Amino acid sequence: MNAIYATYFSGATGNSFAILVFLNGVVSGADAGLGRYDGSYAIKEGKIVGSLVFTLPPHASSITGISTENTPLHLDLTISLALPLEAEPFHQIETPLGPINARFEKLRDLDA
Repeated sequence: MNAIYATYFSGATGNSFAILVFLNGVVSGADAGLGRYDGSYAIKEGKIVGSLVFTLPPHASSITGISTENTPLHLDLTISLALPLEAEPFHQIETPLGPINARFEKLRDLDA
């Protein structure tokens, strides 16, 4: 599962993309809307399961329609996605701000 992915997102009010790195149980990345992702994962029963913190900086907007003002937004997310990630046309991810769809494209494997 150690790999770099281009991830394409769509939500209620827009689209974005991110680069996510999955390496030895850690996931980290950033998206075009200035959002950052940091968390951990494990492989269980053919799925990647884990938790992420999504951070949206001040004065930014998310694809779910939420905007930040003077303080950043920190959002805890839980993921449970079928493997391999790129085999599905999209994965629906439920967030406290609303659902998003995500499509993953593996850019390269990483050696552990």
